[in-house]
This record gives sequence, structure tokens and C-alpha cells, in this order.
Amino acid sequence: MPTLRQADTPERQRAAKIRRALAEQIEELRRQKNLDPKGRAARMAKAIEDAKAKLAGLRQAETDRLTSRRDELTKKLFGNTRPDDSRIHSIRDARERAAKVKTSDAMAEAMNLAEMDSDTVLLRAYAQECARRSNNPLERGWGTLFHQWADSQYGGSDTVAELHGIDTELTDPSHTLVRDSVFGVGVLPEEIRGYGNVPALAAQADAIPELPPTAAEQKGAHLAKFAKDDVR
Repeated sequence: MPTLRQADTPERQRAAKIRRALAEQIEELRRQKNLDPKGRAARMAKAIEDAKAKLAGLRQAETDRLTSRRDELTKKLFGNTRPDDSRIHSIRDARERAAKVKTSDAMAEAMNLAEMDSDTVLLRAYAQECARRSNNPLERGWGTLFHQWADSQYGGSDTVAELHGIDTELTDPSHTLVRDSVFGVGVLPEEIRGYGNVPALAAQADAIPELPPTAAEQKGAHLAKFAKDDVR
């Protein structure tokens, strides 16, 4: 599975369209002659705040989708596919036994015994405990044991790789910076940089009236109408 930094997700495609539309709005506002500097800045701020809200929604949608996929994959690896009462009891008992194992060396021995006994429920519980402890910087053996178990499961190595990609995307600082960029509005236009509070400026957009047309603009509009009527 490609990393999300490389992949073009549906949310990121939509985010790119929103950013392009915002840039076009900003340029259009720059060309409007019936706005004074503050009116122009306020309209730009409103466009930016609207885009921010849409982009934040898309970012949350991507997070929700990734979280849902992570839960699905975790259940695929460790979930109880036959939820009868006796099996649930055995799973809980296995998890309690796994939590009591102190070291990765002891866990390796316990997993070997469970594999020899074909006790898949206990072996899965041991593997899940290894995965939980795999971030312990003082002992790296937990991750090795988990990956050895996962590689022996049907589709396990691919599932683990996808889980790792999702966790990296959601937690790694460098990926967070990429997401900030993808779902952000970019650099603010120079027209609004001196106003400070962008949301407050945006709230004034509809209250600032447009400038009346100049005499030259009025004359141009009149001539255009006259020419149009003459053609008729």
C-alpha cells in the first residue's frame, strides 16, 4: 500500500480544488474596483474562513476514514470472529495470561509452547500483547515477536504494513506537517496581513458597503447600454 504522502486520496483531491477556487476568488477580489482596501480585505478574509471550514471537514473525514480502516484491520488480526460466550471467556483468559508475561524472552517461550499446542487463541493474545508493547524503547524484542506471528497469518504481513502506514500518517510529526499543508489555506494574501484577527475581519465582510461607481464607470455603463439598445 502506498503511503498517504504519495497517494492522492479523495479528501486531498477535493482539498486541492478548494484551494484552487480560493486562489481564484482572491484574484477576482483584487480586480474588483468597487471595494476599498478594508472591504477587499474583509471579503478575502471571509473567503479564507469559508475555505478553512471546508478543509477542516475534509481533514477530519480523512482521519475518520483512516481510523475506521485501522479498527477494521486490527479486528482482522486480533478480533473474535466467532463471538459465542465460551470463546469470549477463553479470549479474556488468554489476554490476562499474556499481560502477566514479563519479558520478551519469556514471551517467545510462551508463544512457542502455544504454537506447539495449536492454541491459536492464546497465541493471538500473546501477539496482541507484543504489539501493544512494541513501542518500548528499552526492549525491541516485542516487535520482532509480533512480526514473526503476523507473517505466519494469511495476509498478516500486508495488514501489518497497512496498519503501520496508517499509524505513521496519523502520528508522525513530518506527516502531520504535510497534512497541515494539504488541508491548509497557505500563505495569507498581503491585503489582510495587517489586520491580525482574520475571523473578526471576515465577520465584517457583509457590513462594509461597496464603493459607488465613478463618473467614468457610470459613463461607460451608460454607453454600453446605449450601444446594446441601438443594436436592437
